[in-house]
Amino acid sequence: MTLAETKRHLRLEVDETDEDSDILDLIADAREYAEGRQRKKLAVRSFALTAAAERSFILPPPCKKIISVVVTDKDGQAKAIDEGNYHLYSDDFKAVLVLGNSYKYPSLNSDNRYPVQIEFSSGMLPLEVPRKTKRAIKLLIGHWYETREATTEKKREKPPFAVDALLEMDRTW
Repeated sequence: MTLAETKRHLRLEVDETDEDSDILDLIADAREYAEGRQRKKLAVRSFALTAAAERSFILPPPCKKIISVVVTDKDGQAKAIDEGNYHLYSDDFKAVLVLGNSYKYPSLNSDNRYPVQIEFSSGMLPLEVPRKTKRAIKLLIGHWYETREATTEKKREKPPFAVDALLEMDRTW
């Protein structure tokens, strides 16, 4: 969702810049709200996950790329796991990194409960975001923009029903 798209939705002039930083915050907040409701990332960005030494790891979908998988051994040395020793299964609804059957963890420090560090990029490209999700984000931004004053006499409202209804349609279960 761009600033220009959002300003058109809010019926604001594009050349008015007084509220641009607030509107950009609303865009980010609405995207994060939608991501939380749908359990997926709607904009591509980098993430880091620290995990226990398991054979598979659930990542936020859609996972675009594994940057690195590193294990810290009993001596505190970080050891990269070669790309040939894991496989990423990912679509718009799930993402799982699975270690190959032939991979054996090095000796681990029992005090380190989370010796695995995974760096990855996850999220949708703008053209991949479903139309219903974009509509829900626009509705939410409009709602928050109109009810942004904490001192309003109007009772603070939950997001409109249509927002959650639209987001539920593309939710990851």
